[in-house]
This record gives sequence, structure tokens and C-alpha cells, in this order.
Amino acid sequence: MAEIPHPGDAAEVSTTPVVIIGAGMSGLCMGIELSKHGIPFVILEKSQDVGGTWLHNTYPGCACDVPSALYSYSFAPNPAWSHKWSGQPEILDYLRRCAQRFGVRGNIRFGTNAVEARFDEDDGTWRITCTDGSQLRAQHLVNAAGGLHRPSYPDIPGRERFEGITAHTGAWDSSLDLRGKRVAVVGSAASAVQLVPAVAAHARSVTVFQRTPNFVVSRDNYAYSEAQKRRFRRWPWIQRAHRWWFYWRNEAIFSLLFQPGRVTPPAVERYLRWKMRRAVDDPVLRAKVTPPYRAGCKRILVDSDYYAALQRDNVDLVCAPIEEITPEGLRCGHDTYAADVLVFATGFEIWDQRWVGKIYGRDGLSLADATGDAPRTYLGMSIPHFPNLFALLGPNTGLGHSSVVWMMECQVRYIRRLIMAMRREQLPALEPREDVVDREYLALQRRLAKMVWVTGGCKSWYQAESGEIVALWPGHTYEYWWKTRRPRLEHYLATRER
Repeated sequence: MAEIPHPGDAAEVSTTPVVIIGAGMSGLCMGIELSKHGIPFVILEKSQDVGGTWLHNTYPGCACDVPSALYSYSFAPNPAWSHKWSGQPEILDYLRRCAQRFGVRGNIRFGTNAVEARFDEDDGTWRITCTDGSQLRAQHLVNAAGGLHRPSYPDIPGRERFEGITAHTGAWDSSLDLRGKRVAVVGSAASAVQLVPAVAAHARSVTVFQRTPNFVVSRDNYAYSEAQKRRFRRWPWIQRAHRWWFYWRNEAIFSLLFQPGRVTPPAVERYLRWKMRRAVDDPVLRAKVTPPYRAGCKRILVDSDYYAALQRDNVDLVCAPIEEITPEGLRCGHDTYAADVLVFATGFEIWDQRWVGKIYGRDGLSLADATGDAPRTYLGMSIPHFPNLFALLGPNTGLGHSSVVWMMECQVRYIRRLIMAMRREQLPALEPREDVVDREYLALQRRLAKMVWVTGGCKSWYQAESGEIVALWPGHTYEYWWKTRRPRLEHYLATRER
């Protein structure tokens, strides 16, 4: 959140039932769900357009690693996807069209962000202060800001002394021309495996600095023919079946690779390592890119061109730790690497943006103090002491095998149904009971402790400093649907009952 403005005593206060923070994929989904059921809302969006992650991530090669048929709203199938896996421009265009089609653009205040939110116990509403100095009062506050919008930079001495061009995949300058440049890429995970092949084709040289290798599987990114697109438009049930095929295939992958106690994970891992050996001819390079942990411990990356790019004559892979960034490039021990452009492909500050900030619940309790680094939530959406506050794609609702769109649709339906139930029961404010939250959290962690994300021998962004998995859901996605199919009011505490 930005610094709190000083609007003065005459600041205008407007009232709405629901305020949503963020007009990315989840924020739009929440707005569309509320709009369908006649519930008024306002979306606060810090940028000048919708799209969130897909608006801000514009680096060369940027694409989704989930098939487009599944990485789209179930209620808004797109028969015009160009490929099985679509790139960033197509996804952004899809989200813009959805915002227009479902009439939610008029509910968005662009260029406006929430900088503080306080729960007023006297009237059971949230009071939100915005960057422009205006204030909003809402019964319900939905945080749909997401986690993939604040670039993360590694703590390497000397970054500010680099005399060349510095870039980050999460804040890309579209005017940046890398042709003929010596490019250093720090990072080798999801954004790097997409960026490196796109850059290597034009740059003078590319040096990739890898801290930990990843499993990378190839993808058959076939183009949809015009005949297929016509069939999708003429017979929507064919496209629905196409979507369900990908859904159940991914659920089968979860059973094969992530279910503890099964005999299949070692076989799948042997297959992935065999594919890697076939893709990388040089034994020295192959040793560098071979992960020392079990498959699935870190997110398995999807790209068909990364290994081929690493074997180009103008690409070098460095595995030694970066000790210093110099004015001319980077230093690893006694070796120095000159660069004209330094690109950080190092991901995002995820959980600090989703759950902490200047948000205050009952008795003035700060959300940052209430959550710590391992938030205990109810269904990943709400926490005790913060009535009527919800998060979309919050802790323990991420996925390592399928589309988060499934999870967000489960959540927006659940929140909408809870709001309507509160109206029927005339309940001004609800918060989850602490005993229910503790029971659910401990049950989650018991399951997660047996999963490869804990037992696989790696450290990932899935984990808190304590080692607990705070990012991922430990089961099939239909399990989450079952738990969120209807609100259970007995799991909540009404404000008047305190």
C-alpha cells in the first residue's frame, strides 16, 4: 500500500455494500459475480486499465503455463484462442473484453488504490482511505490485489552501481531493445524460461545466473485451426468438453505426482529426468540443469524452447553465487561477466502484498500483526478479528498442478452466497471462529507435511520461514469446491455475539 494521503476534514465519504481492491482476473471475477446478483460494488484499481498480472507482465515471451481453455472463466469461454497456451497480449485482451461484456468497467475507479482500511465496530463497516484522498465506507472488503505485481529483487551488493540498463520481468519497459546487447539474466525459474529463448534470438550474448535448477517439461503449443474455432463457436458444448478434458487430466497429474504414498511419483520423476537427458546433449550443461530434489518440490515449469536456448553459442549458464554487481556487470568469485543490460527474473513479493499493510480489524488490530509469516485463515479467504474481510487466492489456495481460476470462481461464489446469507439473517458482520480456523489449519498442515513440497528436499516460495507451506492447497481442486459449495454460518461469529 502507498503512503496515506492527508485529505483533510472535508474528505468526501461514499458508501457501497462491497469494495474490491484490484481489477485483475480475480477482482473482475468477483465484480462479475456480484453484478449478476444485483449487489452493488466498487473496484479500486491502482493502474489505468484492467488485467492485473497480465497488464504489468509484458516481458518478451510472457505467457501462461496453464492451457487457455482452463485458464479462463468457466462462464465466459473464448472460442478464439490462437494456441493451446496463449501469450500475455491475448490474455489481457480477453480480460478487457470480459470487463466490457459483463458491464463492470463502470464500477472501477482507475488510478486509485486503497492505502488504509479500518473496521468500524460501531456500525460494522470498513472505512477505506484512497490514494486520491477520498474515503469509502463498505460493509464488505474484498482484497483481490493478488501477489504477482510487486517485483522482488535479490539482496546482492552493488545493484545501484550498475552503469548499464536494469530491468525486471515484472516491470518491463516495452521500449527496451535488446538486439546486439550483452544481457545478464538473474534467475532461472518461470519468467526466465520464457524470457531467455525470446531474448537469445536477438541479443549479442545472454548469461543466465542460476541459483537452483528446475524441472522443465516441454509443451505441445499447437495452434487452433480456424475449423476448430468455428466448431467452438457453433457448438459450445465441444469447447466445454475440451475444458473438462484439461481439468481432469491435471487432476490425474496431481494423483500421479503429488499424492503421498503412491508408487507413481518416482516413475514420473524418472521420466522427467529421461526427457531432460534427451533434451540436453552436453553432459556438463546437463549436470547444471539437473535438479537435486524430487520432482514437484518446486513448481514444474512448462516450456519447449528453454533447453534449446541454453545450448546456443551465445548463451552461457552460470551456477556460481553472485557476490557483487559491479558498474560493468556481475562478479562470481574470481570470474566477472560484463553486461549492457541486467534483467532480474526473480519473481515477486507475494504474501506481503496480499495480507499485510495498513489494514486494521477489531480493537485496532493490524493485519500484519495478526498474520505473521504463516497466516491461519478460514478457507484461505478470511481470518478472526477482521469481520467481513475476504481475500481472493489467499494463503493455502494456490495450486501446483492446475488453474487458479477454478479456485477463484469457488471463492467468489462462496463470498457472494455468504453476503446474501448475512442479508437474510440480518447479520451486520461475521468473522470466522478461531477454534474452527485453528482446526482447519492444523488439518491442512498435517496433510502438507506428507507432500513433496515439504519432503522433497528443496526450499521454495511455497514455504514460510518456519517451513510451513503457506501457498498451496494440499488436495484436488474438487475438494476445495466441496468445502466452499455453501457457507456454514455456524463456523462464524457474529459481531453482536462477542
